[in-house]
Amino acid sequence: MFQAKHAEDLGFSEKEASKMYLFMGVSIVITGPLLGGLCRYVSPTLLLVTSMLVNGIATILFPLATSYPLLLLYSIVYGMCDAGFVAVGDIMIINCVSEERRASSYGLYFVLLALFSVPGPPLAGK
Repeated sequence: MFQAKHAEDLGFSEKEASKMYLFMGVSIVITGPLLGGLCRYVSPTLLLVTSMLVNGIATILFPLATSYPLLLLYSIVYGMCDAGFVAVGDIMIINCVSEERRASSYGLYFVLLALFSVPGPPLAGK
């Protein structure tokens, strides 16, 4: 992600730009367990789709964030959605297969995540 670069391009200091990652990390740590526990009461599919939809909308609107509070808000929302994808995605993978296939399906899940994540940075460039 190029959040820090975007913030620096807008004239914010490196310290201010790095704080965005701090806020993102804190929101991931807090939101992940909450959404994982919420899966007991709400459909995991609904939570996953909602996380991805909100993440997509926030990312589309990210270039419009020109003030520091908006950049921090994006960092928090992105972190919450990322936590939703990770926590709820794991639960969905484990629950959608039989018990004897859980280990292999969980491993395949991470192989596919890595397979499609690895080419991202080289394709994105500097």
